[in-house]
Amino acid sequence: GYGQVKPAIEGGEDDDIKSSGKQLYRLTDTSGTLEFKKVATGKDVHRALLHSNDVFILDSGSEIFVWIGKGASMIEKKKAMDYAKANLVKEKKPSHLPVSRILEGGENEVFEHSFDF
Repeated sequence: GYGQVKPAIEGGEDDDIKSSGKQLYRLTDTSGTLEFKKVATGKDVHRALLHSNDVFILDSGSEIFVWIGKGASMIEKKKAMDYAKANLVKEKKPSHLPVSRILEGGENEVFEHSFDF
């Protein structure tokens, strides 16, 4: 369609939009049953929330990271990508969104930067 283009200033801050879409999920079996739960959203998502004994799935808004802690159980490791992909469908995310598996200690700059905005 056609319409008037508004000035960029009316769009707000890019960082506000990026951080509001960020979500962090935890996959754990510490209770004896595999549980998948959202632990933080937006500006409450921090690197310090990751624990070595579990798997965490970070939805940065433009990419999904499946972070595997060094002490994660075999079932957590095995099911991590399944939960990440199922969550894409549940959250109505585009199917072409990249999903990356990250091992604790092998984090890349893109993953680390996802906590900065």
